[in-house]
Amino acid sequence: MLLLLAASALAGSMGTATLDAPVPAVPDLDLLPESGAWPCALTLQVDGLGAVTDVRIANGCPSGLVETAREVGKAWRWQSAATPHAESVTVVFKVLGREDAEPKPESTSDRVVYLLRPLEPLPVPAPTTAADGTVAPPYALKKKPARPKLPRAATAAGVSAGTCLVRLTVADDGTVARARAIRCLDALAEPAVASTQKMQLVVVEGTPPPKEIDLPVRFEAEK
Repeated sequence: MLLLLAASALAGSMGTATLDAPVPAVPDLDLLPESGAWPCALTLQVDGLGAVTDVRIANGCPSGLVETAREVGKAWRWQSAATPHAESVTVVFKVLGREDAEPKPESTSDRVVYLLRPLEPLPVPAPTTAADGTVAPPYALKKKPARPKLPRAATAAGVSAGTCLVRLTVADDGTVARARAIRCLDALAEPAVASTQKMQLVVVEGTPPPKEIDLPVRFEAEK
């Protein structure tokens, strides 16, 4: 009987879990592995309220992605249970080339795939000072991105919400010339990029638009 109780405490059901997919942060891009798919096996300790209290990462995860995997692991949430339990999940980091297209989603409830591109973060744009002395950002969004809905591929993988970081290449007239998902769950990448296509920046008079900006695209939970 004790063995049965122990087994139930160490094996929950991924079907009761949801994931608010975060933007994966990579602390040191110099440690990012070469292009390809890099799996990291995680064991998540979950308390009775369903929150992840500890993340253990098996050997084999690339050293430059260990902390990234740890932070991703903390984003899962389970239904309340009678006892704490352990869950196993695999996080696959698919490192893309700078010019690669976003691949078709492969994420499932116990194997999620994040897309990473080896691009340095962009500097924060300096504010501008108008003639009257007021300080404002150098640009604003004239046309904001359409609010994207969670795609079926994401909900099928247990994703309840999420955020995708999209890098925009901006044309001289402020329109979006190109968009790429650079830090994103694979199932959110394509709709995140699509939501930015009709955006437009308006800049302070006499100031050229930035060549590139990074835009977080948020997918909210369905009500």
